[in-house]
Amino acid sequence: MYKHGISLLALAAASPVFAQAPEQISDLSGNSTPIIVTASRVTSEAREIGSAVSIITRADIQRNQILFLKDILQDAPGVQTTADRPGQLTSVRIRGSNNNEILWLIDGIELGDPSAISTQFQADHLTSRDIDRVEILRGNQSSLYGSDAVGGVINIITQRATEEGLQVNAEAEAGSYGMRSGGASLLGKSGALDFRLTATGYRHDGPSLADPRTASPTGSATEQDAYRRYGFSGRVGYQATDTLSLQAIGYWFDAFSDLDNTTSDSDDTAKTRDYAAAGQASYKSLDGQFTADLTASRYAARRRYFGTWNRAEGDLFRGTKDELTLALAYGGTGPVSLAAGGNYEREKTTQITSFSGAFPARVNTRSAYAEIALRPVAGLTLTGAARVDDNSRFGTFDTYRGTLAYALGALKLRASYGTGAKAPGLYQLFDPTYGNPDLQVETSRGGDVGFDLALAEGLTAQVSYFFTRKTNEINFDAAVRPLVAMASSAAPVRRG
Repeated sequence: MYKHGISLLALAAASPVFAQAPEQISDLSGNSTPIIVTASRVTSEAREIGSAVSIITRADIQRNQILFLKDILQDAPGVQTTADRPGQLTSVRIRGSNNNEILWLIDGIELGDPSAISTQFQADHLTSRDIDRVEILRGNQSSLYGSDAVGGVINIITQRATEEGLQVNAEAEAGSYGMRSGGASLLGKSGALDFRLTATGYRHDGPSLADPRTASPTGSATEQDAYRRYGFSGRVGYQATDTLSLQAIGYWFDAFSDLDNTTSDSDDTAKTRDYAAAGQASYKSLDGQFTADLTASRYAARRRYFGTWNRAEGDLFRGTKDELTLALAYGGTGPVSLAAGGNYEREKTTQITSFSGAFPARVNTRSAYAEIALRPVAGLTLTGAARVDDNSRFGTFDTYRGTLAYALGALKLRASYGTGAKAPGLYQLFDPTYGNPDLQVETSRGGDVGFDLALAEGLTAQVSYFFTRKTNEINFDAAVRPLVAMASSAAPVRRG
């Protein structure tokens, strides 16, 4: 498949929906150094990033009073979302890439449900209460982040206490259709220790998603489509020595949703429960030249569906993703910077449904990567990255990527090119009814060129040309029976 297009990504006045932060503008003018943590392992300075990146800050979220993450993303350049109400299935696309081709991170924890059709994260229930900033990285990022980052990366960075003492923030609101929402955060810092605890709750009682003009039976679109969600999140950090820091991060939520569609006022419902947790030890030398991060994390999701065609106790989908990651970097902002690392990932699922019965499945992946940054002249940064993944089912596959960034005052020219790979999900492979054990790894290649221009305070522009070509893409073809996961052999061309 081939996809390419030209996009005018951002051109906004002083009060845009998502303004580029002033820190980014001043950096392009050479007056400051904003930090972007997602785009590279060898540099975090905006002027050195050769990828297309958007940043949504806490100030953006508060100014627009946005509650759910999916609504935060819908006006970001190059991002499309499909859900129109809380609790409904949310599909997020970056430059047309499917939801399962985007890697989601929360404070470095990889989110992705192995029990989904293809390992992916559903952002239906995440709120903005504890978010400090969101970084959206467009384009193929498999060389740094692996199989799930073919279309891009969305990194959610949560708040942490930075001022001595305690802070308490709380809010509550109410609206039509029984909407009630509230949340509270406790942040504290005492010397080397900092922490944050957040609690959130939300409910909404309708109206029915079913269209009264088309609902079956006629006139049945009267049921309220209830949605309930409550959750907790937290973060604790400790600066053990001048060079060693420790932190623990986690979140948990529980949600209930009615599942009407536009043609049926059904009694179908879903219960969802997610949690993620991670612990990290970080070392940074006194001169800042060498860093090392060791992280262990788990993400777990459980979905249970109730309705006419489900089991009485509900169809169950449960998935877990466990990771152990080591990341090393050397060189700081000198002429040459190096990074290397590796991780071990285990994905597991258990599914029990009325159609397919019960099946468990698992897959393990070991990965290693390396990245280099060269700064031959002032303002010019070149990066190259390569990665090898060893999958317990598909064997070894490799990816690579290169970027260029050239900062000229308020103007930054950028370009990137890379390859990607996406392993089939456990459902696509092993589901007794719809799975296909003969599926192989999807591959892709593509790149972009463009520029970022700071026109004035509060006014920025980004322009990009991008293209993506995919082969062996996995889909379900409704015209083919039996309905099973299939790889596209024609490699059709897409334009956008």
